[in-house]
Amino acid sequence: MATLIGEGDEAHWETVPQNSLFDYEENSDPFPVTIKDGESISLQLGLVITGYLLSNQMNAKLAIYDSEGKAYSDFETRTFDAKWGAYIYK
Repeated sequence: MATLIGEGDEAHWETVPQNSLFDYEENSDPFPVTIKDGESISLQLGLVITGYLLSNQMNAKLAIYDSEGKAYSDFETRTFDAKWGAYIYK
């Protein structure tokens, strides 16, 4: 994951350290995981990530890698709306 840091000409993408992605004290490391065709998983990100996202208006780049090293980065953006109990697609 990379987040946008700074503004204007000074803005740049900065990679989030892997040890900041999840709250390891509360959850064990979720990887490796096997996902078959048609299956999905949900991962709760750590509080450090929440801080990064809130400080830069939710601008982030995400890449998922499979066991062969292929990167996947074409995702649909959605946000969970706790008031209505549903996801909002953007």
